[in-house]
Amino acid sequence: MQKYHKVVLNGKVFYREFDDRTGYYGKEILTENQLIQQMLEEIVIDEIKVDHEMIDYAISIIPTSKHKEMVKKYLGYLEMVAESLE
Repeated sequence: MQKYHKVVLNGKVFYREFDDRTGYYGKEILTENQLIQQMLEEIVIDEIKVDHEMIDYAISIIPTSKHKEMVKKYLGYLEMVAESLE
């Protein structure tokens, strides 16, 4: 993963890639938003969209009530974990 130096120029913050091995800077100077976007593009491997209608349908076709309840409880737990991360 690349490393960056934070550069404050006239009160504005920028980031510039720095190679520790060579001691040279990269060509681009990035804003914080640009750097975040670039890093997200490199590290996020997939987007997961939660479709509650599809989830409800999938649960409805589970044959046993016991398994339906187990899945509903687990989904409730996952939603609670996700909300705690916000």
